Amino acid sequence: RLIALAALAGCGVDRPTGPAALAPSAPNQSLVGGLSLLRPLQRRVPLPDDIVVSAVIGVNGGVIEIPRAGFELKVPPGAVSAPTTFRVKALEGTAIAYEFEPHGVTFQRELRATQDLTHARNVLALAPLLKAGYFADRGQIGANGLTALVSELFQGTVDLRLTRFRWGIPHFSGYIVAW
Repeated sequence: RLIALAALAGCGVDRPTGPAALAPSAPNQSLVGGLSLLRPLQRRVPLPDDIVVSAVIGVNGGVIEIPRAGFELKVPPGAVSAPTTFRVKALEGTAIAYEFEPHGVTFQRELRATQDLTHARNVLALAPLLKAGYFADRGQIGANGLTALVSELFQGTVDLRLTRFRWGIPHFSGYIVAW
């Protein structure tokens, strides 16, 4: 199983650590088939089981939260053209990773994901390196949660206090916070 997030601390406001999206061909991380190998950000306390939350969200947008995992997904107005059932699953284990449904859907407006970094280990050292990684299948995250293969990388932002990592989600399947 694999996923990644990257960010840099700022003072009172978010600041990006690089371009909005990174090509998955970073030197020494690019693998066969355009996949990149990442190291997932680790939870302080592993999730013993998957946590699943769902909600029907319409054209006016909405929010889905998984407080135990420290995760929030904001769906802006106009992201979907009709009421849609959104499902977010925080994956069990130590890797900070999530699966989203409906799989394969692309949004008319980018969604905003926020990970509470107080739920993570080694944030001070890793904050400048964090990024979000897109994975199509849960099997791309290593069984031990220490590696992940992703097909897309997304730059995000870390707030100045190193308490939140935010990134945009243009389409659904799985995302991991990693470095």
